[in-house]
Formats: sequence, C-alpha cells, structure tokens
Amino acid sequence: MEYCPGGDLYAAIKKGNMSVGEVECCFKQILKGVEYLHSMGVAHRDIKPENLLLDGRGHVKVSLRGVVLVLERKADRRPCPDHRLWCFRRLQDVLGEEDAFE
Repeated sequence: MEYCPGGDLYAAIKKGNMSVGEVECCFKQILKGVEYLHSMGVAHRDIKPENLLLDGRGHVKVSLRGVVLVLERKADRRPCPDHRLWCFRRLQDVLGEEDAFE
C-alpha cells in the first residue's frame, strides 16, 4: 500500500477548511477512482471518507482495506452458480492470501 501522509478524507473534512474547489476536486478524483475499480472488476462496497486517503500532494487514494469484491465474467475462470453475468469473489480469495489486509 502506498504511504499517504495526508491522512484520511474524514479528518480533512472535520477540519472544515476545504474550499469549494478542493471539495469538487476530491469528488472528481473519487469518481475516477471508483470508475477505475469498476473497470478492473472490483466493487468496493464501503466507500466513506475514512477509506479515502490523501497523499502528500492532496491526491485522493481509494483504500482497498475492508469490504471489496472482485467481479468475474461467466466466461472467466469459474462459472457462476446462479448463471448471472457476474460472480462475486473476495479480493483475498483472488490474491490467495487470507491475511492480505491485516
């Protein structure tokens, strides 16, 4: 995981000194980050300010700790038991490391 010395977005919001431009910039970065995760077949399931980190330059980073699922197409490695287009898998199962986020 990348080191993010800016802390989480919750702390930045709580300080109360973010300008409208900074808030809009963060929001756009969050949308781009979630869009990227979805394009890679990852569903976060717990987007909240505490899981959004700020690097040293104020860029928002989406933390993948906690509740994330990896979506796979039916044509990929394993069939869906209920024949839906997408299957849900825990990120730890895909990585093969149960304690990957401990």
